[in-house]
Amino acid sequence: NYLRTMLGEWAAGEDTPMSVLLRASLTSDQAAELLRRHVTAESVDQIATSLAGVGPEEARLRAALVGAVLFGIATQRYLLRFPDLADASLDDVIRLAAPLIQSLLETPESAEEG
Repeated sequence: NYLRTMLGEWAAGEDTPMSVLLRASLTSDQAAELLRRHVTAESVDQIATSLAGVGPEEARLRAALVGAVLFGIATQRYLLRFPDLADASLDDVIRLAAPLIQSLLETPESAEEG
């Protein structure tokens, strides 16, 4: 799943392209802009278009919040190495984070279908 891939592979390695870009974006306007464009195109746009039952502005906000949660976890776990998050198993992080992310992805229409 996307959460496991993002946290287990994409952000976990210190030298992965996205880890390097995430670190650089904290101090470089150019890197921050590159990261914003990439995340918007690859995540926010795709997630927002998949959300039914809410208006486009709310869909984009929900998608942006999903990204914020994922980047917050990745930053604290892999870059800043906050002990409780860095020391937790990936399975535990996913088990606890997945319902939060799912709540952002569930819209009134998707809840009716489920």
